[in-house]
Amino acid sequence: TITQADLDARKVELDNQAAQIATDQAALDAREATFAAQAVQARRSAIAGDIDAAIKDGRVLPVERGLMIELSASLEQGKTIEFAAADGTKETINLFERWSAFLKALPSRVSTGEFAGVDGVMAQSTASFAAPSGYTVDPERMELHQKALAHITANPATSYEQAVSIVEAAR
Repeated sequence: TITQADLDARKVELDNQAAQIATDQAALDAREATFAAQAVQARRSAIAGDIDAAIKDGRVLPVERGLMIELSASLEQGKTIEFAAADGTKETINLFERWSAFLKALPSRVSTGEFAGVDGVMAQSTASFAAPSGYTVDPERMELHQKALAHITANPATSYEQAVSIVEAAR
């Protein structure tokens, strides 16, 4: 037969197990929160790396970095939306993936390439540009410009202003 002492002992044992389970659950919850925070930080770091690459490529301006990171981070990775496509069908897209593809497809807004050749001398010897409609380029000034560039090529230590003065004096 079961006595009151047996029941009391069993109750104490179950209370101890319940306390241990609560302690274990608290530890698991803390560990899960730590992992979640690490996952958020890792995702933000990956997003920041993508935005920094877009800045390096000139597709995003440096001043936009913070905004782009926050926008990207605010999009849930697995969240999808459904909308009607132009042809009447329904299309489901993943917002984060579409946003990432959009950022990668942006054209370069800033040229990050080299503008001058060796010793800062322009590599191109002729100027090429589109004059506004109704305007033309003065051929004498263009010739002066080309001769100044040729003089700089022959004398790399000469500034553009000095080369123009020398070429004008030689006329």
